[in-house]
Amino acid sequence: MRRAITMMTATILLAACPGSTTGGSTTGGSTTGGSTTGGSTTGGSTTGGSTTGGCSPPGLAFGSPISYTVGNSPDAVAIRDLNGDGKPDLVVANSGDATVGVLLNLGSALFASQVTYPVGTTPIAIAVSDFNGDGTPDLAVANNDNVGSGTVSVLLNGGNGTFAPQATYAAGSSPRAIAAGDFNGDGKPDLAVAEGYGEVGVFLNVGNGVFAAQVTYSVGNGPMAVAVGDFNGDGRPDLAIANSTDDTVSVLLNTGTGTFSAQSVYSAGTQPYALVVGDFNGDGKPDLAVTNGGGSTVSILLNTGTGVFAPQVKYPAGFEPGAVAAADFNGDGKMDLGILAMDQQSGSVNLDVLLGHGDGTFASEASFPDGNAANDLAAGDVNGDGSPDVVVADAQGNVIDVVLNGCVP
Repeated sequence: MRRAITMMTATILLAACPGSTTGGSTTGGSTTGGSTTGGSTTGGSTTGGSTTGGCSPPGLAFGSPISYTVGNSPDAVAIRDLNGDGKPDLVVANSGDATVGVLLNLGSALFASQVTYPVGTTPIAIAVSDFNGDGTPDLAVANNDNVGSGTVSVLLNGGNGTFAPQATYAAGSSPRAIAAGDFNGDGKPDLAVAEGYGEVGVFLNVGNGVFAAQVTYSVGNGPMAVAVGDFNGDGRPDLAIANSTDDTVSVLLNTGTGTFSAQSVYSAGTQPYALVVGDFNGDGKPDLAVTNGGGSTVSILLNTGTGVFAPQVKYPAGFEPGAVAAADFNGDGKMDLGILAMDQQSGSVNLDVLLGHGDGTFASEASFPDGNAANDLAAGDVNGDGSPDVVVADAQGNVIDVVLNGCVP
């Protein structure tokens, strides 16, 4: 189970919001699942929340959360259009129920009640991609049973946002995170899973959404997160892993055949927890942002262009920062960061936003206090207004909180 943190409700002003907004990207875990049949419906929306006007200088406004009931202990969330209607839907890993929940977007940031599908024990992370090549996004879930070997569940999309029963694949001990990418260049998305005892497992897609047995690569101790990006500019997706026990980040470059070179190791802060890929200095090369759960900071590692990263630069990011997402929240064309972190005085969890200057540096964080226990967040434009919103998995309330961005282009 992930460390729970809290999420905000209050509206605050963050920074000048000129011009147009670019969409937000999401990070976060994937979960592999157990066998699924049909969907059972639960929940429904609870309290509504509206954004506080448009975005005009000097600030960026977020509305109060709109909460939707999901399963027990939601641990991960992802945003994707699952039924092909052009509106992004939500997927949540309910770790206490051994299910994934799908909430279809009804428009105007309103979501249907979740439909649940069985997966493995303690689903903890989700990856979304078209695994069988039919043009509709499927689900992969990392299941962490906290005892022995974990599993990955793959649920294929029926084309309308409903999913077939899971296919299950053996993973290593205590999977923590999952990500998708075409690692061998065959046009089919593969999977990478961060596993608890110093390994990342790579599952190659053999076609039709079926995966070969994993091949493992050594990383640091206590891998907590995995992300995919072409770090050396050769057109092949590489891997980055946050190693919590070692206080490091491992980068594994792709050899071009779906295999990876030995790790290169970079220092991070204390207990790195999550990471996200984004071009933070506008040079066209993917950089890394790593939250340091034991150090109250976020580390920025800028890419030199050959798959080598400059030494970290750390920025304050609240107390025990956890999940992180990258998006242009204030519409200035520069990538920002949204981070879940605790408020040390109140004990609640905040959404801390660090606005990017566009040169790889960041402004001081602005916090949105809430008081709920949040495990994961994702960023994306859920109401179609051109601005990235934030969705948070709230394990304490067993809800998904949708927080709309008031910066409207």
